[in-house]
Amino acid sequence: MLKRHENADFHVAIDGCRIIYQSISGLVAKEHEHHGHEMFFQIQGDSQIRTIQGVPDNDLASGPMGDRLWALQPGQTLFVPAKCRHELLVSQSLATERVILLFDDSMSEWGLSLPKSPMRMVTQQLLSEMLLFLLENPSRPVAVDLARSLRPLVFEMLAAASSLCGHDGLAASEASALFDTPGQRRSGHRQDPRLKAALALYEQPEWDERSVHELATAVGVSSKTLTRLFQAELGASPGTWRTQRRLEEACRLLRDTNLRILDVAYESGFGSLSRFMEAFRLHFGLSPSEYRKRSTPR
Repeated sequence: MLKRHENADFHVAIDGCRIIYQSISGLVAKEHEHHGHEMFFQIQGDSQIRTIQGVPDNDLASGPMGDRLWALQPGQTLFVPAKCRHELLVSQSLATERVILLFDDSMSEWGLSLPKSPMRMVTQQLLSEMLLFLLENPSRPVAVDLARSLRPLVFEMLAAASSLCGHDGLAASEASALFDTPGQRRSGHRQDPRLKAALALYEQPEWDERSVHELATAVGVSSKTLTRLFQAELGASPGTWRTQRRLEEACRLLRDTNLRILDVAYESGFGSLSRFMEAFRLHFGLSPSEYRKRSTPR
């Protein structure tokens, strides 16, 4: 199933699930499906995953046959339900790192309602660290006990995301969930002063189109150091973080105002309508007008 340029991925099978680590940007997987549920945890770079056919009664299909493109950034997870056909596309990043959790069973024995459609959510740090630990230490006695707690943790994560998204993969509240990055969730965490200075500059309109190099120079660090600070504190690169902030504001304007789509694009900081439309569809899998329609109370 997997095609790779070199042998740079590995996996373990433990307690009815498989954990797969991948670090090749050229790694792709053709259209396929699994009997059990699958979850993609993005650690570094990006992943492009296309779900080929949705659930027949899924009214969120954004293309023919329910096709939908999901773009995953670091700190995001994609849940793909059992028997949902999907394919893994070539990453756009030079360095890509992700962990895949694949349950050999469908978890139907839980007797609980799991999402029937693909769903994107913020990664729980505890779950991500547990998967990496199991990959590195599969033979340790504690590994089996940890693996047994995977299902409860996964369901807790899915249940929390489903309550926001209404089991449909996207809702008005998904924007706030997606932008709740690890750095924002750390209660009492002291933010690096260099990062605080960079964020303060980003709040100024004249810095909207400045490069990462210019921003780094202004706060007295290298571009590499600034990018590392953003990744560590906020879970995204400076460019990705800025785009997320703009999309968050765009979602608010789409939900709470009657502004034209063109005005929303400019008010949220995008320099053109085409850039806004492209970024919005890439991130959410549907157009701004479709988002407004589905987020407006009926």
